[in-house]
Amino acid sequence: MCTNFVDRRDDLIIAMNFDNNGWDFVLNTNNSKLFIIDVDIGYGKYPSFGINSNGIFVNNLFVDSNGKGSYKRKSKTRTLTTYLVNDILNGNILINNLDNYLDTIEIVNGPNQSTHNMVVDNNGNTWVIEPGRGYMKNSVKESQYFAMTNFSIMDFNIGKSKTRR
Repeated sequence: MCTNFVDRRDDLIIAMNFDNNGWDFVLNTNNSKLFIIDVDIGYGKYPSFGINSNGIFVNNLFVDSNGKGSYKRKSKTRTLTTYLVNDILNGNILINNLDNYLDTIEIVNGPNQSTHNMVVDNNGNTWVIEPGRGYMKNSVKESQYFAMTNFSIMDFNIGKSKTRR
């Protein structure tokens, strides 16, 4: 079970336990400004997690499906979780525009996958994106900590955090 922690008390600390089911994984070295771990899940390598030189962290963790958010081809109004990870890390989606982006595009899973994403900016603001469930933002002012693992956060009441579907 992969687990992520965000500690926002004094300094920002982002930690991740990368629990792998035995799949091959590699450090993607295509861009020296990115640290990305790609996992080969049997039909290609996909990003599991990474951080860029601006301090933006993104992951792509498995989660039980809710029957929604299933794979559909990428389009002008839809993207896949794996593209979302790459687009955020590469700066194609700007973090200060992430809320607007998530309000205007449908996020779906890759083929034969059910995942959710955590995005953390360099201030500690945190987004959780769950295909078929929506997304929520937890600002640094709301709590000193944030944690995410391989179960849906959106299925539970999480206090003041804003949830959008």
